[in-house]
Amino acid sequence: MKRSLRSKLLLQYTALVLVCMLVIPAFVAGQMGRQFHKFSAERFAEDRQQLVEMIQGSIVSGNNGKDLQNEILRWPVVSAKVYGADGAELFELRHVSHRRKTGTAAQRGFKGRLQTETVELLAGNGTKIGSVKLEILPFKISREGFFLKKFKRNLELWIVIMLVLAALFAVYMTEKIIRPVLEAAKRAEMISKGNFPAEKSAGSDIKEIQQLTDSVDRLGCELAEQENLRRRLMSDIAHELRNPVTVVKAHLEAFEDGVWEPTHDRIALTRSEIDRLSLLIKEVEKLTALEKADTALVLSNTDLSLLAEECAQSFDPLFENKGVELKREIDKGAELVLDAAKIRQVMEN
Repeated sequence: MKRSLRSKLLLQYTALVLVCMLVIPAFVAGQMGRQFHKFSAERFAEDRQQLVEMIQGSIVSGNNGKDLQNEILRWPVVSAKVYGADGAELFELRHVSHRRKTGTAAQRGFKGRLQTETVELLAGNGTKIGSVKLEILPFKISREGFFLKKFKRNLELWIVIMLVLAALFAVYMTEKIIRPVLEAAKRAEMISKGNFPAEKSAGSDIKEIQQLTDSVDRLGCELAEQENLRRRLMSDIAHELRNPVTVVKAHLEAFEDGVWEPTHDRIALTRSEIDRLSLLIKEVEKLTALEKADTALVLSNTDLSLLAEECAQSFDPLFENKGVELKREIDKGAELVLDAAKIRQVMEN
C-alpha cells in the first residue's frame, strides 16, 4: 500500500523521536539507577564497617556504649542492638529521628519493611566479644531510593514534555518540507493539462527541493514556449498551404472561363503548384522537427531567375482576374546554392 510523502515523513520523525526520547533516556536512566544503587551500597558498607569498629572499641574499653551517641547511625540503618558474647543485650542505638521511640513503635512507619543484618564483633586478637543486629531500610524506601524515584519521575515528566515538543517540531518540519513538494506536484499536474502558470513557485531553503521547484518552473516555461511556437508554426503552415491552393484554383478557373488556353506549359505550371502543395503537406508531417527549430535546409544549385519566373507565372491568373498586369524584370542566369522550396515560399509571401 502506497503512503503519501507527508505520512512517511511523520512516521520516520515519530520513530526517530521515540528512539531519542524513550529508548535512549530509558537506557541512560537504567544505567544511572544501577550506578547510583551500587554507589549507595558501597557507601553503606563503609558506614557499617565504621559503626562496627566503633562499637567494638566501646566494648573492648569497657564503656559498653556509654561513649557512643545515636548520631553515629546513618541512613539506611534505623537501629543497632548490641549483644555480648553470652547473647545478653548490652545496649541499643537508634537513629536520631527515632531516639524517643522504643519497641515496635519505633518502627511503626516501616513495619514489615525493615531488613535485619547481624554482624559479629571481634576483639583485636580475633576473639568474638559479641554481635550487633542492624535494622536497615530497604533501598526502595531509603532516602536514596526516594531520591532515585523522584529523579525518574522528573525524567518521565521531561520526556513527556520533550515528546510533545518533538511531535510539534516533526509536524512543522514535515509541513515545511512537504509544502513546496506538493506545490511542485500541483504545478506539474497543471502543466500536464496544458496550463502553464506564469508566477514562480515559492522558494525553499532546502537545496534539493529548490532545485526541484526550479526544474518544474523551467519545464513550464519551456513547454509554454514550445506551445507558442507550435501555434505560430500551425498558423504559418496554414498560410503556406493557402497559397498553392489559391493558385491552383485560379488556374483551373482560368481554364474553365477560357481566359487561359490549357497549354502544356500552363498545365505543367498547375501541376508544379500541386507538387508544392504535396511538399508542404510533408512538412506538416514533420511538425515535431519544425517545433524544435532545427529543420535542415535542402541545398542545391538552383537557377534563381527561372524560379522567380515560375513564381510570377503561378500568380498571373490572380492578377488578371483583378484586371492588373504583373510586370517583372528578371536577369537571366542567376544561379545560387539554396533551398528552392523555402525561397519559393519567401517569394510568394
